[in-house]
Amino acid sequence: MKSVGVLAFHPAFTPPRSGGELRLYNLYRRVADRGFRVELLTPTYSHHEQELVAHTPNFQETRFPKTSLYNKLHHLNDRMIGFAECSGLVSSIACIRHEAFRREAQRLAETADVLTQAYAFLTPLIPHRRRARQLLVYDAHNVETELARTMFGSGLKGRAATARIAALERRMLREADVVMACSDDDAEQFITQMGVDRSKIVVIPNGVDVDEIRPASSPEERAAARALLELSDRPACFFIGSFHPPNIEAVNLIISELAKPYPEVDFLIAGKVCQAFEGQPIPANLRLLGLVSEEQKHALLHGCDIALNTMTSGSGTNLKMLDYLAAGLPILSTPTGARGLSIEHCVQANVQEPGGLRTGLKDMLEDRAFARTLAENARRHAVERFSWKSIGDDVANVFEVRTGRRVLVLNDYPVLPAEAGGQVRVGAVLDKLADSGASVTLLTLSANGPRRFQPRANLEEINIPRSFWHRRLDMRLNRWMGCGCDDASAALVTGWLSREYRRALRREVARADAVVLSHPYMEPVSRIIPKSARLYYDSHNTEFALKQKLYKPTLLGRFLTSVVKRAELSAARRAEGVFCVSQQNLDDLSGVVADISAKGSVAPNGVDCRKCVVRSPQEKREMKRLAGLPDAPLAVFLGSGHPPNRDAVCVIRDRVAPMLPGVTFVIIGSVCGWFHGQGLGENVIAMGPVDGMVKDYLLQGADVALNPMLEGSGTSLKLFDYLAHGLPVLTTRIGARGLSDDELRCLVVAEAEQFADQLRALLADRDRVAELAARGRELAASRYDWSVALKPFERITAF
Repeated sequence: MKSVGVLAFHPAFTPPRSGGELRLYNLYRRVADRGFRVELLTPTYSHHEQELVAHTPNFQETRFPKTSLYNKLHHLNDRMIGFAECSGLVSSIACIRHEAFRREAQRLAETADVLTQAYAFLTPLIPHRRRARQLLVYDAHNVETELARTMFGSGLKGRAATARIAALERRMLREADVVMACSDDDAEQFITQMGVDRSKIVVIPNGVDVDEIRPASSPEERAAARALLELSDRPACFFIGSFHPPNIEAVNLIISELAKPYPEVDFLIAGKVCQAFEGQPIPANLRLLGLVSEEQKHALLHGCDIALNTMTSGSGTNLKMLDYLAAGLPILSTPTGARGLSIEHCVQANVQEPGGLRTGLKDMLEDRAFARTLAENARRHAVERFSWKSIGDDVANVFEVRTGRRVLVLNDYPVLPAEAGGQVRVGAVLDKLADSGASVTLLTLSANGPRRFQPRANLEEINIPRSFWHRRLDMRLNRWMGCGCDDASAALVTGWLSREYRRALRREVARADAVVLSHPYMEPVSRIIPKSARLYYDSHNTEFALKQKLYKPTLLGRFLTSVVKRAELSAARRAEGVFCVSQQNLDDLSGVVADISAKGSVAPNGVDCRKCVVRSPQEKREMKRLAGLPDAPLAVFLGSGHPPNRDAVCVIRDRVAPMLPGVTFVIIGSVCGWFHGQGLGENVIAMGPVDGMVKDYLLQGADVALNPMLEGSGTSLKLFDYLAHGLPVLTTRIGARGLSDDELRCLVVAEAEQFADQLRALLADRDRVAELAARGRELAASRYDWSVALKPFERITAF
């Protein structure tokens, strides 16, 4: 069982009494439920004894009584400094001399598979040199530096305190392998203000137990709650908060903007925040409840009419808002109070600037239908997005994929979800590796923004955007060469123009058992891979031969081809295993890499036959009718924006479609981008890129599939998609590259000039259509289903 060690500056009391305690307890309880052994170390009240608390069988907490130093520092603050809340700051100083706590923290750092720091205050206890392959996680409850500026002020003492917190937070952000931010806003601050690599940030919002906190089940339950709170028939609003400066500001705003203008409404304030107003004059319609029990808290959630969150400062997500949402309450909030929760104004809450709170409350009091709609949407939002179970699962998935047996896959473009072309093969390889029990991380590079995608517990993609200058170079190269050169530029400049990819690779490879180069284009930057990680190369094509045909024979074209050739041959030489999509592909590499025959194997492209449905002629006619297509033979072609696919479409447009006006031709995929604004013919429909469901629908409804490729390398993925859908296939010899002579009998092979005649003859022979369809489906299932085609990859996970 993998172990998770957690350090926090306060205990995880149950039931939780603050937002921090709520996150600490619920998050790691769920991680423990997922099969991790979680050990939490915390300092507790100085008058308590050291105790071991078993929250669950796999989640235990050891609480250490604070030493006298903690008390002295608090006393010093009370007498000379006067910070309203300084527990985190005090803990950051006193923890170093807290011997019992420090010894246990050191033991945890030496043994835990995952070492987690909740908040930045105990950063001094994180060792500068950690054990190999240990995952260091920063569970950032807030942007602590920004919060410190708000809490400590701009005076000399305040700036000094903020500087210490900032130093601790910067170290934690720098050294952590994973940073768990509470919201997108916090993540953006870490990136833009503190220079954190976006690739190691995961947004893990605060959550709520939607089974425990829910709307009142009946009018009787609501009436009982109001009776417990001693409420009359007057409307009642409430706010709950700790003794935290932003909460104190929020109550002051309630007094000035709401309680005084609305004397006919009762306002209830709960929590330690009430201590700031004891002995002060407050409006007669405002009650200070102080600390409340769980029963009283539920009474507030069930008995009050409106929940308030008038905060004007703060960081992270606001946990009280999650309680409000789960309880299905109409909420009046400021934008700061609603931060990080994807709340839309007048959908899940009435979100108003401080100056608009008075009007917002008036609207909710007068329009009860509006208030009910807000309440219903609030509950739905909490259940769908913020249950502790789903949030804890996200954390457990991050821990799962970064620990244990691990395979790192490198590619120069995003893959998941795999839609077409090379994406499909890479996606199938990832699934094969993950199915073996390995934890798989795909590290990709793209022109788009950052993205993290985790479709299953032990599989993730981390996408790094190309730098500004890398994108500019791509644009110039594409313009000069008249075709896409992004892959060649990835091999050429990633290491020094897109340095974030290099940093992410250095971080991720530290815990990898094996590394797979999917395509050769990341080979130059992969040279930082340590010798302890086994390297493999998945060759999709003979890339340098393909580029030689694709690029113009200019000085620049020859240079880019040489860059690709150097990367490809180096990948094949360095790897201890090479996987080729065809025997021809392997033979091509054997001619230039001496020892490849001993370590190379053929792992052809394939298809997931389980997802491909074969339809009868009657079903095909009905599908065409529902899609609004003519009741005529339907021929399909799939293709990405790769130039050889463009040339294949030109064959259909110029040589086939005009000769067969009674056939409808459908072109699917990004290849249609080459023909934007051009007419392809009256009987040719350019669908463009479509999602998987639409693509499958069109393939199921088609009568024949075309593959008039004139150039190419490797094997054609679309070919196996056609066969698995039970379609007779008309292809050129190049389109059927990689298939044996025996397998070619399952297809109709013709030169491009003969396509029109061959297609006419095929459509006229129903028996032949049925025979080819059955043969093709059998071939796909027996030899080219991914489960069969990717068998050689099993050697990677034989750790």
